[in-house]
Amino acid sequence: MTSAPPVAVPPRQSSLLTRTPTSLRSTAHKSQLPIHLRLQNSRLITLWKLSVWHRVQLPVLLASVWATFVWSMHWVGFQGFGGGAAGSLVGILSMVTGLFVSFRSGSSYDRWYEGRRIWASIQSTSRTTLRLLIFSLPPSTAPYSISPHSEAIHELCQIVCAFSVACTRHLRDEFGVSQYPELASLLPPALIAAYPPNGSPPRNLPLLLIRTMHAYLNELKNADAIDGNTWSGCQSGLNAFTDQLTSLERVRDTPIPVILQVHLQLLLLVYIAAVPLQLVRPLGVWSIPATAISSLVFYGVDRAGEELSDPFGTEPNDLPLAKFSADIHAEYLDLAGIPVPSIDGNVAGTSGVTELGSGLGSEKRRESMSLGGAAGKKVE
Repeated sequence: MTSAPPVAVPPRQSSLLTRTPTSLRSTAHKSQLPIHLRLQNSRLITLWKLSVWHRVQLPVLLASVWATFVWSMHWVGFQGFGGGAAGSLVGILSMVTGLFVSFRSGSSYDRWYEGRRIWASIQSTSRTTLRLLIFSLPPSTAPYSISPHSEAIHELCQIVCAFSVACTRHLRDEFGVSQYPELASLLPPALIAAYPPNGSPPRNLPLLLIRTMHAYLNELKNADAIDGNTWSGCQSGLNAFTDQLTSLERVRDTPIPVILQVHLQLLLLVYIAAVPLQLVRPLGVWSIPATAISSLVFYGVDRAGEELSDPFGTEPNDLPLAKFSADIHAEYLDLAGIPVPSIDGNVAGTSGVTELGSGLGSEKRRESMSLGGAAGKKVE
């Protein structure tokens, strides 16, 4: 009696990979400009969004108004503005202001770089864990009877991919599971059902996923679906995920002290206000653009540091967390040999598609693994 042929059960496709190609195609079809003009306009728009000018317009405008007032009073003959006292004040404040602004920008960039380094560690841990799990699968030409737990392994791989997405939502205080399509397309149905939209969301979804992955690993090891070396390597990956999650929370929850931020803003205000008092006599009306430029420089560095101090947000200069998560999922599909949608809508990388088994066992066992319980029971 012949056994049933292998059944290909590809994992659920994440919306992280399908939204970007569609948007690129729609933009290309709508625009009728030549390609070099589209690229030039795109660069200009990108530079505008990435620059700090849109964040310093108000301080520069107020400084220009103050400089105009100072020049007007000097022009009508009022002698109370300008002189050696203003020059001494600017000289004293310039050194202190430079030190504070340098400290602010340096500390902010350190936070931004630390966040990028931690995300690189998450990518490395995800790649290692996915590689171990994918290579624990039998070859696609193997008999169906020796691979009854392949779908469970692929579900575990998708939870690994969902960990980075959950970290993004957690760092932005965006709670919930089923509200976000990129999470719902990767997580097991039992886990999604445990947290309905109208219910209480998990406070720390990444930590919940680590527990769920631990339960999956124990179930697979007890069922002899993975060997001891794979189990040990994946457990090391879970420990690394825990450390990385804690490091991300440390960067998010340790901002620059408020007392230093307030003092820097007062120092900038006094310094910029003193600049036209010093320049109005030697430069005359040109003290107005000189004050505006000084305000743009100092406030620009300060606002740039403010934006970089929170690298996990949605500002243009923040870390591209969605891209990092999409890259991890795309690499999993490459490792598993699953076709990936391309820009033109065709399917790329169709060779070596893994044949997945459907003998996963009862729905009760799958629910117990998804919720992190009954980790010590044998797979039915």
